[in-house]
Amino acid sequence: MLDTTLPNFEEPSSSNGKLLSIARVALPTLMTFIFQGLAEVINTCFIGRHLSDPRILAGAGMGNIVTTMMCVAVFQGMNGALETLISQAIGASSLGGSSSTKSLAVVYLNRGRFIIFLTFIPIMLILLRID
Repeated sequence: MLDTTLPNFEEPSSSNGKLLSIARVALPTLMTFIFQGLAEVINTCFIGRHLSDPRILAGAGMGNIVTTMMCVAVFQGMNGALETLISQAIGASSLGGSSSTKSLAVVYLNRGRFIIFLTFIPIMLILLRID
């Protein structure tokens, strides 16, 4: 059976507590963006320094662009849409909605995960075929 309970979040009273609660939520996203950009920089620096061939460096740059366009942008867009739907469902439940509204957020989350996984499969197959 699927757990449809949502945690109760209490708003901190002090400004330091509010800042810490925002930082806790923002930290995973911040780290994702940093490491995503860092991987591209490491690829470019390694190839530019050790192989010293402009054509290979241009190929690595094009590979970074293709990866960003086909993977990162698609999945960030889909996750952004999913985030909006889930936030609206949780907001509707906190405004006096029924327990079915709370479970709607869980339904959105699980359906979104499934759709994102189904979208990942053809993209993965396309990227595996690229030389």
